[in-house]
Parts: sequence; C-alpha cells; structure tokens
Amino acid sequence: MTVEVQVWPTPAAFVANLGAVDEVRGCIVHGMAHTWLARPDAFRPGTPLLTATIAGEVAAAALQASAGKIVFSLGPTEAILALAEWWEKQGRRPKAVVVPESARAELVKLWRAYPTLENTLYALRSPPAPTTIPGELRRARNEEAGWLIEWITAFNSDAKLPDSTKPKMLVESKLAAGHLFVWEDVVPRAIAALAGPTPRSVRINTVYTPDAFRGHGYASAAVASLARQELEGGRTAVQLFADRGLAHTNRMYRKIGFEPVADFADLELSSASLPSARA
Repeated sequence: MTVEVQVWPTPAAFVANLGAVDEVRGCIVHGMAHTWLARPDAFRPGTPLLTATIAGEVAAAALQASAGKIVFSLGPTEAILALAEWWEKQGRRPKAVVVPESARAELVKLWRAYPTLENTLYALRSPPAPTTIPGELRRARNEEAGWLIEWITAFNSDAKLPDSTKPKMLVESKLAAGHLFVWEDVVPRAIAALAGPTPRSVRINTVYTPDAFRGHGYASAAVASLARQELEGGRTAVQLFADRGLAHTNRMYRKIGFEPVADFADLELSSASLPSARA
C-alpha cells in the first residue's frame, strides 16, 4: 500500500486539506491549527504540518506542536508510520510524541520510546442534562489568578504532567482567552478549561477539584455544564482526554454522556543509553 506524505506551508492550507481527519479524529491537530489561524504571530514558519494520503484520500495528519513534540491524529497504522518516517528522514527526531495506541508498537520499533501517559479520547455530541449539583459555572476572573495558579500547580502534580507545563503561563493565557471556568457553590469548588477551539468543536481540559471538596460531584458538574454551554452555543462536538488509569474519572465522563473514541499514548523518546523501551 502506497502512502503519500504531503507537507503544507501554512495552517490555512493544512486545515483546508485535512479531508477525512475530522475534528474528533484529529482534535488536537485541528485545535492547534485553528489557534494559529486566530493568532498568526504564534505560528513559526517552517513548522511541519503533514498529511498522509492513501489511495487519494487523506488518512492521517500530524504536526509539530513544539520544538520537541509531535502530535498525530487517528488513522491507519501505515499512515501514522509514514508520517513518523518523514521526521526521521529529515533528521528531526522528536523528544516526545502523542500517538494513537493502535500505532504505538510500530512507532516504538522506529523510535526507542516509553509511555509517560496513556489516555482515552472521549467525544460528546449532544448537550447533557442540567446538573443537580449545588452551585453554578462561571468564567474565572483576572483577580483570581493567584489561587488559580496554586490549583493548577496541584493539578499538574496530581496528573504527573512534565515540568515544562508552566501554571502561571497557562493561567494567564486561559484568562486572556476567557477559557478558564470555575464551579462555585458559595466559594470556588472546582475548575475546568477549554482548549483548541474551532468553529465546530472544542476540548475540555484542566479539570480539577482540591482534596477538601472532592466527592461532591463538583468536577462532574463543571464539565457537564461547560460541555452543555458549548454544544448549545453551536459546537457540534466536545472532546476530552482521560487518563486510562483513573477509573473514577472515566466513569464520570461516561456518566455525563461522553463516548470513548480511541486510546492514545504520550511517548517520550529514549536516549541510546537507556534500556529497551517499554512497549
């Protein structure tokens, strides 16, 4: 089977040629490309934006999310591997990748790599029922940046996110975009955020409840209310990723109505001195 890899010069050209890689199958690549469309100054010319075509149809896509990380959409393993081999042939081996679980074994053969996070991608296409949990969802305020930074620092620690995730920068960017939300019942109880908005879809991330407020359904209420807000506002899909190792979190999202789409793995490439990668 012949796979053709195409490199696109701009986010606009990339988005226009994603074909069957829709905004659920390629939620991160769509989200990042649309972010660059909205903020052209944030796009670095020459950033690889790739599609893989099989029998004349786009089957998968990938982009360089940062200097050291590549994100892949869903797609056939042969298409994912062709995209990865493009980076290898260019001598631009990444430090980390986000890849569909279905292609993980082949990527590990190409690049010595080990998993740092294993997620399930979920999607919701119909507004969930209104929550009965006490409180209401509101947009976070600029003057709340101090405690929001503390909460997101704790979230990063709980989620075992890399040190490169900077809470202060994240809070400032989310507040500026109006993408950070608080579930409040007299006082703030939980937070949730939007990411990668496009005209048709958006992701929910950074869902966090401090220990003192857990067990009351506040995070579920925040996610359900935020998803309903976006779907009733015109989005056709809301996506999120959930750590496969957190059974209670996965149950919560399924109860809201999110349906599993596919499993993904965050892989970090090993240096030659490390032992064999864990597949």
